[in-house]
Amino acid sequence: MSIEAIERIKARFPDAVEEAHSRLGDDTVRVQRDSWLEVFEFVRKILGFDLFVDLTAVDYLGRE
Repeated sequence: MSIEAIERIKARFPDAVEEAHSRLGDDTVRVQRDSWLEVFEFVRKILGFDLFVDLTAVDYLGRE
């Protein structure tokens, strides 16, 4: 990814992006769970990325 790609994602999905950064060669965009598929399709089809690296989640069992 690149800073330009991160900025395009943030511009296209301003309400979905929770956090984005580029640190030490690790470019990351964290999006709301309800938006990940739409963002993923944009990144693949429009930006031309073809490698999906991480999809993670946290379950706070017992928390409301």
